[in-house]
Amino acid sequence: MSAKEIKWTCAGETAWEVTCPTCSCKRAVLTTDVKTKSAFVLLCPDKKHCTKRKMYLKELIDLYGTSDMRKNYFKKTTQKVGNDNKYGWFPIKYRKNKILNPYSI
Repeated sequence: MSAKEIKWTCAGETAWEVTCPTCSCKRAVLTTDVKTKSAFVLLCPDKKHCTKRKMYLKELIDLYGTSDMRKNYFKKTTQKVGNDNKYGWFPIKYRKNKILNPYSI
């Protein structure tokens, strides 16, 4: 997918003009999402022919990327945090204190 940076911005963020992989529209835009400001999103202006007018980067890679792209994306987005945490997420801990022997108090 070839992209070129365009002059105007989308919600104050830089935008790149790309070709939509769904409908081949040449005026689609790749920019950051307005709500989250952290995820990249592909927006297509073609209302008649495009079936997916808004597609996040993860969806784009899952649907149209190769297996190497998917592996690299998974590796980059799930970074290692510390020694115990392999994929960068923290499970919910059991918050209640267990009383081992109630008669020892």
